[in-house]
Amino acid sequence: MRFNWTDVVATIPVATIVVSYVGHLVDGDVPFIQDPRGMVGAGLALGLIAAAVLGRSAFGGSPAGRGTGAAGLVSFTFGVVVLLWSGNGVIGEVLLGSFIGSIVVTWALAVVLPAAGVPRTRRRRSPAHS
Repeated sequence: MRFNWTDVVATIPVATIVVSYVGHLVDGDVPFIQDPRGMVGAGLALGLIAAAVLGRSAFGGSPAGRGTGAAGLVSFTFGVVVLLWSGNGVIGEVLLGSFIGSIVVTWALAVVLPAAGVPRTRRRRSPAHS
């Protein structure tokens, strides 16, 4: 498996999301994050940073890239819905856990699969080979 520099840089905000979520589960209060809505907001912001670092190459071009883009869009939309609808109850915590899981799945599709050999972009053939 080979990771490039964008994979490593994009992993940092995702790891921050996961560590903050684990801290939220264990202690219920993470610095700057006091409730599930704060955790969702942090997840949305850090997830967008990770997506911006990965760029278009991770989310388009090949079928795998389009699938990753779709997963990212679903994760973002789900995060916005959770942000608007969740509260401090059990439902809020379940939705928060599902949202964090969707971020991790999107990260795995964007970073782990290409590092394992699934190409991010389709190779273009030159006109001479057509």
